[in-house]
Amino acid sequence: MNEKMTGFGGLEFMLNEETCSPQEGNALCGVAVGKAFLYNCLKIPLTTAEFIERAQTGHEIIEETQTGAILKRHNIVEDGVDEPNWDKLANYHNLNVYKDPNGDIDKLKHVLELGLWPIVHRPFEEDGDGHYIIVHNVNGKVQFFDPSKEIGGFKEESYEEFYNKWYLDSDGERWFMVMYDKTKHPIPVKTL
Repeated sequence: MNEKMTGFGGLEFMLNEETCSPQEGNALCGVAVGKAFLYNCLKIPLTTAEFIERAQTGHEIIEETQTGAILKRHNIVEDGVDEPNWDKLANYHNLNVYKDPNGDIDKLKHVLELGLWPIVHRPFEEDGDGHYIIVHNVNGKVQFFDPSKEIGGFKEESYEEFYNKWYLDSDGERWFMVMYDKTKHPIPVKTL
């Protein structure tokens, strides 16, 4: 059993032979946890470039202002991963996606029992912007991987601490998601 769980002295960490890597750019936390999810849960190894190529949608985001709508082209490298990117990546790999804006610890436990690691979106501790982490165990504490190069690595928090940090004020939600293969995960995830 490999257990390298120290800070980011190196670029790769091992936990029971599962691999997680730090994000390669400021907006690439979603790419890092997405790669960790696909490799550890579904045995799909991807490079960062492959992930971005398969997830990049080129869709437009509409931002409403007082003077009208502003259209912006979304770019994963600059803007990070958003929901349409997760959908496109899952579709590329013939996977289903379960997203839940009303997450709680029991839902995370249920997903983990299916052999899937929940990808959680919560505020980044340094600046409060949205940040992705991936939960790999819930057993008395929430154990997760934070891909941030600044303060990341394998961490654990009490249920209460994790739940309180999870709340996104701007959206009023506790969002998480998983991708899954119906043939390998026969319990319908949508029954959470």
